[in-house]
Amino acid sequence: MNVYVICRFKTAAELVSSELREAGDCLVEGSMKLQLAIEELQVSIQSENGDDTSKQEKMKAILPVVGKSIGPLKACGESLERAGAAIVRRLTAADVGENLERSAENMLAVATLLEEISNLCDDDENALLSSQRLTFGSMKMREAGNNLTGKNQNQKPKGKAWLKGGLQ
Repeated sequence: MNVYVICRFKTAAELVSSELREAGDCLVEGSMKLQLAIEELQVSIQSENGDDTSKQEKMKAILPVVGKSIGPLKACGESLERAGAAIVRRLTAADVGENLERSAENMLAVATLLEEISNLCDDDENALLSSQRLTFGSMKMREAGNNLTGKNQNQKPKGKAWLKGGLQ
């Protein structure tokens, strides 16, 4: 008795689109969780008995900044999801690149807001580190978007100029 198993591996395009769409979904869901976190933080501030007023003041200062981050976070996720959908629908590379560029803009906005949160919380290094990582990710995403849309047309070095560090 011969049993044959047929396996199919995903193509690179399927893997990339799947990861982009999953990341987009996670960011959109994260933006919804932020709204819940704001509501819980408001309840927490109201229920405090005035034991630690400096902590309450910090929480009150952070609330509007977190609120501002919901929109860009959701837009970032939606743009990533659209980029993945553009790959699935076999749209042009420029369409995918435009969505990546939009996502990069929104990611940079979230990074800026995280940096503002780290400034409000004097001792929180995690927010600053997260902001720096998001800024770097935004730069790389913008670079990828520019490459796909054709905005980044670097000249390639001719001859052996690249050996001497020419045309970087």
